[in-house]
Amino acid sequence: MNCSHNKTQHSGLKRLLLLFLLLLVSAVSVQTSSASDENPRLGHFRVVGAQRFSSQKIMKWLALKSGDTVVVPDLLQRCKTVLLRLQEAGYYFARIDSVESAFSTDSATVDVSVHLTPGELVRVSAYTVRGVPEEQKAVLHLLRLQVGKIFRPVLLEQDIEMLLQRFENSGFPYCRVVLDEIAWKRVEPGAQAGLSVSLEVEPGAKVSISEIVILGNSHTKNQTILRELPVAIADFYQQSHVDQIPTELMNLGFFKWVNPAHLELLNDGSGRLIVELAEGNQNLFDGIVGYNPATTRSAGFLTGMVDFKFGNLFGTGRQLAARWERRSRETQALDFGYTEPWIAGLPIEGTFRFQQLIQDTTYIEREVTLGARYRISRSLRLTAGISRSEVSPDSVGTVRFGIQPSSRFNFSLGIAFGNIDHPINPMRGVVYETTFRWSGKSSGSTPADSSLQTEITSATQKHLAIDFESYLPLFRWQVLAIGLHGREVKSNASITPIPDQYRFGGARTLRGYREQQFRGERVVWTNIEYRYILGTRSRVFLFGDAGYFSLREFAPAGEIVEKNNLKIGYGFGVRLDTRLGLVAIDFGLGEEDNLSSAKVHIGLINEF
Repeated sequence: MNCSHNKTQHSGLKRLLLLFLLLLVSAVSVQTSSASDENPRLGHFRVVGAQRFSSQKIMKWLALKSGDTVVVPDLLQRCKTVLLRLQEAGYYFARIDSVESAFSTDSATVDVSVHLTPGELVRVSAYTVRGVPEEQKAVLHLLRLQVGKIFRPVLLEQDIEMLLQRFENSGFPYCRVVLDEIAWKRVEPGAQAGLSVSLEVEPGAKVSISEIVILGNSHTKNQTILRELPVAIADFYQQSHVDQIPTELMNLGFFKWVNPAHLELLNDGSGRLIVELAEGNQNLFDGIVGYNPATTRSAGFLTGMVDFKFGNLFGTGRQLAARWERRSRETQALDFGYTEPWIAGLPIEGTFRFQQLIQDTTYIEREVTLGARYRISRSLRLTAGISRSEVSPDSVGTVRFGIQPSSRFNFSLGIAFGNIDHPINPMRGVVYETTFRWSGKSSGSTPADSSLQTEITSATQKHLAIDFESYLPLFRWQVLAIGLHGREVKSNASITPIPDQYRFGGARTLRGYREQQFRGERVVWTNIEYRYILGTRSRVFLFGDAGYFSLREFAPAGEIVEKNNLKIGYGFGVRLDTRLGLVAIDFGLGEEDNLSSAKVHIGLINEF
């Protein structure tokens, strides 16, 4: 029985040992399989056979760096990128002979060697462009691909595009440029072989515009639209001018959309230009409400602005505008204006404007202006104007601030440039305007009971205004908007009276502060917004504003002191296109504000 037991026990031990070995082998195989499934990392990398291109350059083209995970099939695919880069550099016969991979003993890293043969550098041995009319031969001097230079496909593509644009803008809308030949050959016996390139230009018929058809307008008169177009009947077709039509018409503010114009060839060889559009609402309501929080000295109060613009009156492009603004508890402004476009059929815009300002309890100012704007080009305008203004001070303004009854005659000249792509929510472009104004001012005599004495009863003033806005697209749907604005007045008087100083602050200038809170003889403010575009008319943004002002005042002792200061505001805002209109909300903080003292500006722009 003992033998039998020992035999049975021995047999059981053998089975247990065999099972243990099987489990051990299985674990090792699983571990090996797991390790082999992990991709190795790049160790050493070298390029063999291409002395002109360093290993670092090839690694950059492969989007590799030491320590990166390497998938060998993916690496072979990336080698196609290397060949494309070499072809762009002029090595069109380049080839990759092999890619060698040497794994470390534990397969954790791999050394890669790329065997590369660049081949011969390809140059242009001949370059011919046929079919160019004699009057257009000057275009050949603009070709970028040159004989003897390295052949680059991008230069050939640019030459073809340039030829097409040149002819399309010279009256040949149906021009074709055909790649007639591109071959590797020797131009002369014994000469070095190179690429022989030949282009064939087929200009087609030269087309003049005999008819312009407007589709989609019911209120706006055809003549109103035609005079705004950058093309006219009897003009030869120019693609660059036709491409400007949607932008030019959209900037009028009368239309919802304007399709790219298209050309139809008529039987007599002339062309019919068709412009399709849809009219939008012609009138605009713009309202802003601002809340100024209570302070230890005063209760909170509302400020606001109501702005009406009646555009395209009677379908002729005439405009009428009226605005009322409450800047503080006791300050109100009224502005009325009328614009007459295309005076005497010329690109001259005439304006009439009446303004009135009731400034606290200190003075009332009224101004009447006649202006003109001449269109030099589609984006450049010259402005001029004459105006007369009067200041009528209250007794408080005369005694306390030394404001005298006065009248002023003004003459102004300016220049304006603008090429933004959308009037409400631009994503690119620049707006710039500079205006210089000369003023001759006559003041009344100083009352005998005033402690301030006027040095002269007449004075001359020079005003300078600069406005600059730039819209820079960053990433998809993101725009950086930068605005810089400056105002300055210089006078031959000791100080500039308060009515002649510039005021700023609030929703349109320096957010986070009260409307027209600051004033000075020299003021500068900047607005920076980082915008995320939600739609054609909608956006959200972060903003940072900064404003500087400087002025001279009489001190209590009678001497003149100069004051200047810098203010900063910041916050966020939103513009939402709703059924009510475009809703605008700005939440601004000044330098020493907390959330409870923030300035909230709410606006509504409604088209009707």
